[in-house]
Amino acid sequence: MLRSKWIKVVSVLTVSALIGTGCAANAKEDITEVTPDVAVEESAEATSENKSESTEQMGSSEEALSDFEKWASEEVEWPSWAEPIEMEISNDIKYGPSVRKTFSLEEAQEIIGKLRYLVENTEGTVEHPYHNIWKGNLGTGLLQLGEYQLAYQFLNDVYTLPEDAPFGTDKVDGNVVILTKGEEQPHKRIHGRILKALSMAGFKDEVLEMYAKEDYTNIENVHSWGVTSAAWAMDNIGENELAYELFDSVAQPEAFGEARPYQASSNILAAAAFAYQHGDYEKAVGYTDRIVSEGVEPMNLAYFKGQDLESERRMVYYNRHWKSSFAIAQGWHALAQRALNGEVASFDNLKDGVYTKENTGYMLTPIIVEVTVEGGKVTQITADQPGDKDDRSAAALATIPGRIVEAGSLEVDSISSATISTESIKLSVAEALLQAK
Repeated sequence: MLRSKWIKVVSVLTVSALIGTGCAANAKEDITEVTPDVAVEESAEATSENKSESTEQMGSSEEALSDFEKWASEEVEWPSWAEPIEMEISNDIKYGPSVRKTFSLEEAQEIIGKLRYLVENTEGTVEHPYHNIWKGNLGTGLLQLGEYQLAYQFLNDVYTLPEDAPFGTDKVDGNVVILTKGEEQPHKRIHGRILKALSMAGFKDEVLEMYAKEDYTNIENVHSWGVTSAAWAMDNIGENELAYELFDSVAQPEAFGEARPYQASSNILAAAAFAYQHGDYEKAVGYTDRIVSEGVEPMNLAYFKGQDLESERRMVYYNRHWKSSFAIAQGWHALAQRALNGEVASFDNLKDGVYTKENTGYMLTPIIVEVTVEGGKVTQITADQPGDKDDRSAAALATIPGRIVEAGSLEVDSISSATISTESIKLSVAEALLQAK
């Protein structure tokens, strides 16, 4: 089913049009003598009155809606760069294109166009079992690019699907079987991202209300990415204690059991950056102290309990994740210690110049960051990775620098599922600011 340029996810208004009938009687020549012009004028007046009544009723209905309900249900125009890009529709593409695997803003925008085409030209049926996955990927990509209202609508669509909705496929005894939302549990990832979209739009009450719907005290009920997204959402609405509780819950590998405990090593990067940005330097040291003190070699098996260490392919991933997380944790640890000694990175009283810093990315190749200071202010930041580019940076190199410049702060919306790239860039900016003092 094709969808138009506009989308409408939730219908919340019902409008009754009142059609006037009084003019019909006046049209009978044997009852009332009127000229044709007068009849037309009276008919126009009656129609106008009825339209006015209908408009007043519609206005009354709209006034009854909260700001959030209007925001959540209104028709949203797509940005000009997000026109659908035609591609072959096939279940063979499975999870489809992903913004997470892009390096530039242009590439990320192109992926949005392709995902939009897939979503608008399929439906969530057994014929297209990946439709809802594509929809979730589209919402996540829009969130990563700062299109929060559109992101909310697509993510919420997936979150509210019935449990038996098709959600991908699997092979069982050589046969393809349709998986369901209930089996795949996408809410574990999506819930935190919805909170983030709501928080960026300023809906504090709705964030807290939706937060209460999921049990974040049990790590088995949520995905690590969802927890860190929820933590940043709490930061956005000024609930810092809740943010710390969330970061604390995923900062140690033991909390995960055998369910991806290695993600704790990258979670501490987000936690340490959060603490540093809020002036809690001792807490930033605390988040990174364990991994730094235990060392990078040999790989700490506490972070890889229950994982397939015999798989060469998986070991490449684990090695990158571990070593890049360790290196960036070292950087935030050192930065926080300097802050405790009075050396704090800030955007005030800077010396003009171009300052270059580099820290590792997920691919273990440096992300080079240049910070330009003119007139005592940061006017430009660029990030580049000349070597092997992070294959899951979600265009962080293209988006994070601009957000920092615009905000005049390190406290900007991080890229969901691109923690290592994001925190590497922030770390380099902080180091450059210290150099510019």
